[in-house]
Amino acid sequence: MALGMLCKVVGMAWIAALAAACFTLLLNTPIEKCQEKYQDKVMEVNDERMKATAEALCNMCVLKLQAWEKK
Repeated sequence: MALGMLCKVVGMAWIAALAAACFTLLLNTPIEKCQEKYQDKVMEVNDERMKATAEALCNMCVLKLQAWEKK
């Protein structure tokens, strides 16, 4: 429907728009797979950092509650 409206408005230039859309869709697939692979790695590193931060905060709480720190 959109291509029909585009054909009516711009004439035969809709073929260029269709070719650009197809090219973009074909190019997007390998880029998306690569991005997904790196996103998984980033999330793993994020999880490790969050675990370390949570552990540090928990240990700080223990130190504060037990009054082990020097005043």
